Amino acid sequence: MRISNIFAGICMPCGRATFSVLCAIFVFASAAFGETNAVVPSFDVGHTEKHVKFFDIPVEFVPSETCRFAKTKSGAADTKNKFAAEASFYSVPFAEFSEEISHDVKNTKGLYVKSFTRCVYNGKDAVIAKLVCIRGKARIGKWVLAAEEGDGTWMLSISYDTKGKNAAQMALSMLKSARWDSEYASASMLPSGTVDTSGTPFKIAAVRCDSLVFTRDGSLPTQHTDRAIFVASEESCGTMPDYMREEYAKKRFAEIDPTTVQKISSVSAGNIDGHAEVTIVAFSGEDDKTVTYQTLIFGNSTVTALVGIAKGNTADNLKYFYKLAVSYKTSY
Repeated sequence: MRISNIFAGICMPCGRATFSVLCAIFVFASAAFGETNAVVPSFDVGHTEKHVKFFDIPVEFVPSETCRFAKTKSGAADTKNKFAAEASFYSVPFAEFSEEISHDVKNTKGLYVKSFTRCVYNGKDAVIAKLVCIRGKARIGKWVLAAEEGDGTWMLSISYDTKGKNAAQMALSMLKSARWDSEYASASMLPSGTVDTSGTPFKIAAVRCDSLVFTRDGSLPTQHTDRAIFVASEESCGTMPDYMREEYAKKRFAEIDPTTVQKISSVSAGNIDGHAEVTIVAFSGEDDKTVTYQTLIFGNSTVTALVGIAKGNTADNLKYFYKLAVSYKTSY
């Protein structure tokens, strides 16, 4: 498994949302860092009135008193002080995910692991890692906390400007205040709608902010040969007249991969779960082997985006993307 493209997400400026960040900076691995006989540190973090929930998964942390975080599409950011926080939940056991990632860490160009600590965090297996990415003159630091939760793994990362005074220590202090709110979890793990994967090979792979991520093997990054991925997400949007929907859908479609020339095959409109929808299908790459699929479902004040991308098995994946999209049940 090659993950260099995944780790590229760490090099983006703080606060900039990129799809690659879905599974970036997960670098805990005994093979990469070596084992020691040191005593494993233990952290017990309880809830305080200073804890803030910025994410749509039940992770909270205490912002520094000098920081002013605001919620963003990818998590939360303090643009003035150049901090960015992102949280994710992966439906992959902690031990399994760390083993999958470990052997490729050293091969990620420009990524340097400054420290790595195995620990027990609120009674669960966890790691805390410090990363630095150097690309040209840009140098971005990131502290990462990843911890076991049931059959999955939750992660919080806090990026900082390495030139900022005490920025690394501030980021670490905020990271160590983080906790998984079990009482809040049941109400916040999933977006408001649901996807039925019956009759398809797709499985839930991750929950990130307001997005559900599905892959054929249920892993992120997916190891399936066609790299197929399907993402369901929602965003607030004012009421949109009928005549504006197609134009809006095309604009959103162009943002999926702006660096690739897409040959749009079809644009259609219909209804899903009683709501208007617009679907766009396009092909790209050598012999049009890559398919990109998008369905937008329009609610009164919400737009649901259902996006699928596959680099092989084009006909089958297109059929599955459509099946997943029409199965979507909204809550609005």
